[in-house]
Amino acid sequence: MDSELSTALSAPFPKEVERSLDKGGATLTYIPVSEVIVRLNDVLGVFGWSYTLVKCERDVLDPDFLVAHVSMTVGDITRDGVGGQKIKRMKSGDIVDLGDEYKGAVSDALKKAAQSFGVGLYLARGHSAPASMQTRQQGDTTITERSDAPSEKQMWKYKSELKKAGKLPPLNIDRMSKFEVSKAIDALVNKETFTPTYDEPEDPF
Repeated sequence: MDSELSTALSAPFPKEVERSLDKGGATLTYIPVSEVIVRLNDVLGVFGWSYTLVKCERDVLDPDFLVAHVSMTVGDITRDGVGGQKIKRMKSGDIVDLGDEYKGAVSDALKKAAQSFGVGLYLARGHSAPASMQTRQQGDTTITERSDAPSEKQMWKYKSELKKAGKLPPLNIDRMSKFEVSKAIDALVNKETFTPTYDEPEDPF
């Protein structure tokens, strides 16, 4: 792969397509798989790259976790990516949507393979916090928190309205802003539909 293609693949994505996820007490920034595919198509051409799903199955030690293995080829170079997805269950114990979980695991593996070619690699190497994040000092510890996060009272109200309506919380509810939570509460009260901007399922196909 020549340096020009490598530079184009590795270029930072526009801030507006970045998404944030709170995991293990840290806020991670990631790029949706749809944007990764657009980058590959734009730089390499639709027929300039391909991937093969080697396998996607439940983990032997934890059946509630799916592991996917993807092999991506660019020119004469092939690299692998491994990703995973936790299976979500309802309070009854039933699986919410196993198909979506398989799709999520494959998407994660595809992004990991693309990352080995430079796509989004800068995110894994560390970068400054997005504008919606702010830091504060607590003793000797620097705490990073969202400036647009909903209050506990607002989130309690939202969950209460969801329960009254017999609905499950949206995927990754912790990523919703206070504005989105407010809009969601109003929609539930008025029996209208509201979908958070982040809550679009990733589709690698």
